[in-house]
Amino acid sequence: MRVRKPPSVQTKTFLFRPGRPLHGTFSIGLAIESLPGGAKMATFDWCGSRRQLAFGPSVSGFVTNLRLPQNLSEGDVYVLSVSAPAMLIISVSLSGDEEAVESVAIEEVDDGPRTPTVCADPTTAGDRTFEDTLATGSLVTPALRAVPLGRIESLRPFPQGGVLILTFRRPPGSGTGSGFLIHASVGRLRGLGFMAPGQLEVSVYFRLQPAEAGETWALTLASDRAFTWSGAVHRNFDTLFLPAFSLMV
Repeated sequence: MRVRKPPSVQTKTFLFRPGRPLHGTFSIGLAIESLPGGAKMATFDWCGSRRQLAFGPSVSGFVTNLRLPQNLSEGDVYVLSVSAPAMLIISVSLSGDEEAVESVAIEEVDDGPRTPTVCADPTTAGDRTFEDTLATGSLVTPALRAVPLGRIESLRPFPQGGVLILTFRRPPGSGTGSGFLIHASVGRLRGLGFMAPGQLEVSVYFRLQPAEAGETWALTLASDRAFTWSGAVHRNFDTLFLPAFSLMV
């Protein structure tokens, strides 16, 4: 589904409603495009988690993948909202078992009343292992100084901790003949990734253990070579589907 959010509509909301009990691996693909002279800022809300996006003066976009629980029940409602004062092009898609996906209705609402989302309900046990996606394939250009990419923020207490995995890849067409270092910092934590000659990707790991909501960790990356990065926090043995971490840019 690819739709326009005109300036006259502040918030475009998508409701995902399973028509029957389903089990499997499901995810929602989200792409947000800002046209030249369009929105400079936008926010999207997913499962009680809000993230702010900044767009450049030319065509700019954002793409991410949002996971759903493996067990979906009839009557559940999963809510995804995108807000901005100007024009946006929004694409959403649902991936998973083809037959199961056909049983999930997608409803589009313009500036409608707030709809409760099942995954923001602390009583929803859902799965035992979750992943909070922070970024997917974002490009970082060469810089001698660390590049601030935003702040990772805790959305609720999670003292048992989650594992932040930062994965770095060589950009397409950049060649693999030489190696380089990538310096990463998450708050006071420091990590170093070495991309060896011939290697296509490398990952760095950090453990985040917020005692309360609102804790933040500044995220910076630096290298003398261009690279792309993806980030996600893995939460094992969590009892809540409610997201615990988000990236604020």
